[in-house]
Amino acid sequence: VDSQFAMLESVITVLADAGVGSRWPRPVLSLLVCLICYVIGLIFITRGGIYWFQLFDYYSALIALFFVTGLECIGLMWCRHSTWPSFVNLVKEWTGTRLCFLHRILWKVVCPA
Repeated sequence: VDSQFAMLESVITVLADAGVGSRWPRPVLSLLVCLICYVIGLIFITRGGIYWFQLFDYYSALIALFFVTGLECIGLMWCRHSTWPSFVNLVKEWTGTRLCFLHRILWKVVCPA
């Protein structure tokens, strides 16, 4: 139960900080998030609920991981060209090794593909 409170509070804080629920008081935003989670959770108590649960359990983390990693590669290499040199400098500062041209090709072309 404690982890559910922490997860709910994290989602509400992100929504409030992003300005999504800025026109509603925090308790109303909490109620809306709880209702949305409740409605989404109803699918798991149907006769086919265990299949839906297995689908979410197996694929949700995997797809989210690939999606976030792809966005990081695209954001690092394609969105702002000034980001790559500062990233290379940070890697050099933190690890002591310099990223070569091969890393740039891999992160720009291979990883997002």
